[in-house]
Amino acid sequence: MIKLNKTPVLFTEDEFFQRHAMDLNFECGPEELISLAIERGFIKCGGNDMYFYTPLTKESFLGN
Repeated sequence: MIKLNKTPVLFTEDEFFQRHAMDLNFECGPEELISLAIERGFIKCGGNDMYFYTPLTKESFLGN
């Protein structure tokens, strides 16, 4: 059994954009990409323009 580190990895809007913009063919700007990721439940805001990934669930993976 693999134990995962429970400490969230924090990142800024710009870091998230640099990492994931190509996933959507650069069709979204930084603010739109962050909003979309929050809306779909992939990330949450940790305050002070810092974000973190949420645990992957079946619902978030399938978009339900």
